[in-house]
Formats: sequence, C-alpha cells, structure tokens
Amino acid sequence: MTGPELVQFSFAVSRAFIVNELQLLLLGMNLRFEDYAPALLPYPEQIDQLVARANSQGWIGQFVVVVVRAAPHNEEIQAFLQTHPHLNPSAISPGNHPCDTLFVFGGKCFIGRANLRRFLKAMTLPTGKKVLVVTSERRKVGKSYSRVLVDFLAQHQQPAAVVAIDLDQDDYDPGTLAEAIAGRLGVTTSGPLQDRQQAPRWNQALVEWIAPLTPVPLATQAFWIVLDGFRQKPLSEALQDFIAQLAQRIQGMSHLRLILLNYTYRLPLAVEAFVFKDRVEPIEQGELEVFLSAVYERKHGVPPVASLLSDHVSKVYGRLAEYSRQYPEAVDDLILLNMAVGEEADSIQS
Repeated sequence: MTGPELVQFSFAVSRAFIVNELQLLLLGMNLRFEDYAPALLPYPEQIDQLVARANSQGWIGQFVVVVVRAAPHNEEIQAFLQTHPHLNPSAISPGNHPCDTLFVFGGKCFIGRANLRRFLKAMTLPTGKKVLVVTSERRKVGKSYSRVLVDFLAQHQQPAAVVAIDLDQDDYDPGTLAEAIAGRLGVTTSGPLQDRQQAPRWNQALVEWIAPLTPVPLATQAFWIVLDGFRQKPLSEALQDFIAQLAQRIQGMSHLRLILLNYTYRLPLAVEAFVFKDRVEPIEQGELEVFLSAVYERKHGVPPVASLLSDHVSKVYGRLAEYSRQYPEAVDDLILLNMAVGEEADSIQS
C-alpha cells in the first residue's frame, strides 16, 4: 500500500473494530496484537503501528482479506474499498485456481512464471513436494516477486498463512531463526537451549520443536514459510544445516511448506531429491503475449486477433523504454515492466 492508503485503511480499521475484536482477528492469523501494537500508545495510534508493520512485513493483503470478511458491511471499510477498488479482495478473480491469476493484491499484474505457478499448485496437494528453492543468475528479475503469488494463494485458500522472514534484515543463528518461525506458527513452548550440543544435534531439536509429529492446535491451517535474503550476510554452516534439516522435516509434514528465495547454498542429497527448483529468467515477449491475450479475452470473451495483440505488446515495450529513461536506476527491475504492462492492461479493460 502507499502511504495515503495505509493512513486511510488504518482509520477505517480503528473505526470498525475495538481492541478485543482485533485481538481475535490476529489470533486467527496466528499473530498477537501486542506484538504489533505497543501497549503504551493510544488505540488509534496502535492501529497505525499495526497496519504499518503488516505492510512492511508483507502480510497486509492477508490482513485486508480478514478485515473485510469480519466486517463486510461496515461503512468505513466499504468506503475505503470504494475509494481504492484495486485493494478490494472480491474485485480480483483468481480464475480456476489462485495460481492462475492475472492480477494479485493491489491490482498488480502477475506475468509468466509458469513453473512457479505449477509448483505452488503441486505443493497444495497432500502428496506433493513441500519445498521450493527459487534462484536466478540475475538480480531483480522477480525472485522476491514470487512472494506476492504465495501471499495471493494463501489469501484464497483459507485457512492458510504466510510466515515470511528476510535473513538479511537481522543477524540470525539457528536459535533466533527457529524462534522467529515458531512465534508465527503458534508454538507457545520455549525452544531447546544449545548448552553443549553440537550444531547438528541442536538443529534437530529446534526443528522437532517447530514441527512436532503431533502438530499444535493451530496446525489445522497450512503455513507457507518463506525465507528470503541470503545475499548481504553469508550463512554460517550451522544455519545452513538448520535450514537443510527444516526442509527435510517439512517434506513429511502435511501443514507446512517451505520456500527459499535466492538460496544458492548446497542442500544435502536427502533434501535435493525432494524439492522443486524454479530458476527465474527475465520475462520474454511470448509471456507478455499470453498475459495480454488473457486480459483481453476476459474482457471481451474472445482472444484478440494477431495484429491487435501485436499492437498491445508494442505499446508495452514503448512504455517500458520510456520508464527506463525516467528511472535508469531500476532499468533491470521487474517493477518497470509491471508498470508498463499494467497500464496496457488497464487500457484493454477500460
């Protein structure tokens, strides 16, 4: 969300709910109100903090869905959605499966990524693989962009939640990373201490604590654990071992999935043999044609003729060239292409 959208959404939420109601809503998302809303602040400012944290941590979309479902007829919530229709969960049609969507939360285009879509679908199946590793030799081509589709999938396949952690944002060791994950999974017991244990034995204990064979009550829903970063701070061998053991454990769990973004470290063969691997490449013209054709067909009921489709694609590349001149610092970033495609998609649907 933009700054003004955050302010308006926060105002609507503070008018639509009292503290106890929001506490229950967050518990349903396996979050605690007090972790995001400082007790010393007055109530409206607590909501400002809560909404800001939801936006910065990437679960604002899920929060909007929960809020709208809890108060579908509230005047303040409806006024916000009418002012910002692109943020209305019901305005986005996921198609036959959420992973087939053309647009994700906020009206952003989701172009291509056929392998990612296919892998996420398979990961929702009881017998599907539960671990996905996303890599690319290039920067800024959409590895972290994968996260928005995971969020969208979780929003439309309730009950589900995303547990996202960027390892570049803090100095993690196996214990602190396990605690960060456990808190979002609803684990209320204390984690095992390392004491004099070697790292592999401690990691095993941590993983068994996070993902016990007899799940905690909150495990009635699916959790998508997304670990991002891995660029600015090299991982210790102990942390690599923890992630490998977590991946191996999750492969046998029905309610957990693990996605590693930018993860270039080697995994043990026992893990490598049972993970999906998505190698991200820049969006090609063929993927643009498929996307714009689908947008056109959804609007008009039939696909565009070849000459019209070619014209739409040309306009996208024309806008992209202009944006590249305006924002040279982001010339390799997928966001510029998304801006260009989004404008053309809007013109098709208008």
